[in-house]
Amino acid sequence: MNPQPLSQIQESLKPVQAVSAIGVLRPLLTALALVSALMPSVAQAAATPAPISGEIQHLSLTTPGDYWSGGTIVVGGQSIIIPRNLLADLPANRLTLWQLVDQAPEA
Repeated sequence: MNPQPLSQIQESLKPVQAVSAIGVLRPLLTALALVSALMPSVAQAAATPAPISGEIQHLSLTTPGDYWSGGTIVVGGQSIIIPRNLLADLPANRLTLWQLVDQAPEA
C-alpha cells in the first residue's frame, strides 16, 4: 500500500457543507404561510335567538319510539323544527322532546 502525501489527507478532511433540512424547508414554509394568509376564510353564521312566546298548540315527534327524537312544535301559529338530541331547559327539569311528550297530561 502506497502512503498518501499529507496534503491529500488534509484535502480529504476538509469539512463538507451540508444542506440542513431547516434551510430547505424555511422558504417552503414561508410560502405556505403567505398563501394561507391570503386565502379567504370561510365565514360561519352565528346563531341568533328568536324569542317566541305563547301557548304550545301542537307538538309532534319525528320518530315516536326514539328517546332522542327531534320533532316539530307549533307556538303562536309558528311552526318550529326541533333538532334531534335537543334538551329543553324547563324551570325545574331538563327533558328531551320525547320526555316532554311522554310526561304531558292527557288532553
